[in-house]
Amino acid sequence: MEMVKQDNRRQLCARILMLFEQDQKETEDACRFAEQNAAAQRYSVEVLQV
Repeated sequence: MEMVKQDNRRQLCARILMLFEQDQKETEDACRFAEQNAAAQRYSVEVLQV
């Protein structure tokens, strides 16, 4: 019975870790996209000011 509980805990921890890593990747991707978008907007402003 204890082995089953330990296995269930391991599976739950593995799922939580997987979800955390997925969320972290999505956050990093969103930050990268925001940085690229900001750079593109700065470039557009420079072009329009010339």
